[in-house]
Order: sequence, then C-alpha cells, then structure tokens
Amino acid sequence: EALNWTAELSQVMLPSDCYTNAFVQGGIILKLMDNAAGICAYRHCRSNVVTASLESLSFNRSIFNGNLVTVRARSTFASTKSLEVEVLVQAEDLLSNKRWVAVHAFLVFVALDDKLRPKSVPPLPEPSTELEEREREAARERYLDRKAK
Repeated sequence: EALNWTAELSQVMLPSDCYTNAFVQGGIILKLMDNAAGICAYRHCRSNVVTASLESLSFNRSIFNGNLVTVRARSTFASTKSLEVEVLVQAEDLLSNKRWVAVHAFLVFVALDDKLRPKSVPPLPEPSTELEEREREAARERYLDRKAK
C-alpha cells in the first residue's frame, strides 16, 4: 500500500558532504531530514514551525559520495500542541541502480503564531485504511510515551 509522503527532497552527495573515506557525514543527512520534515509540518500547519525533538533515529546503512539521497516526510500524528513527522532516507547508487533505506526517524514539530508563540496544530484526516489505523495508533503510543517523560 502506498504511503502518503507530503514532502520529498533529492540530492546527490558530493565530496564536500563526505569524510575523507567517502562516507557521507551524518550531519548532512540530518539537515536534509529536518528540511523535508519542516516542509511537511509547514504544509500541515500552514504556519511557521520549529523542530521540538528528534525521536527514534536509526542510521541503518551507510551513504557514500556520488549516491543519490531521497528524503521523504509525512505527518503521522497531531496532538493539539505538536505534530509528529516520519522521515525516511533512501540512498541510491546511480551506476548500479541499487537502492536502500539508509536512515529512519520521527521528528516532532510545534506550530507558531505570528508572534512566534506556540499555537494549536490542526488535526490530521481520519485514517481511511487498516494500515493507516495501525500506524496512527502506533504514533499515538509514541506521543503518549513522549508526554510521560
């Protein structure tokens, strides 16, 4: 079943993005993730947003110089005060056409009003499939865990 990604960024990794051993620096990927998640959050909230937290970050596989990186983001849970955004980073070797999931994370955003104070976050649409219902419930559990800390 197709997921509803609401923001997508792609970029070829260059030598300036890498350590001397051709591995892409983690900070480069985190910046791309925050940008894609921020676009997603802005589209949902229709206001300025700020990153409140980065949750459950998993660097699964390495990314190298010359790889095409695609970062996708989608809203997974909205409370009245925050929005959780799932981010998936896929890398591709352009010569071999091989693709892999390199990084996965959840970022949490807060919407801001015109005076840069927190404001209410609009609700997400109701889930329309069983998969969406399961994902929304898992997101709600993550929200409750964050709230309990």
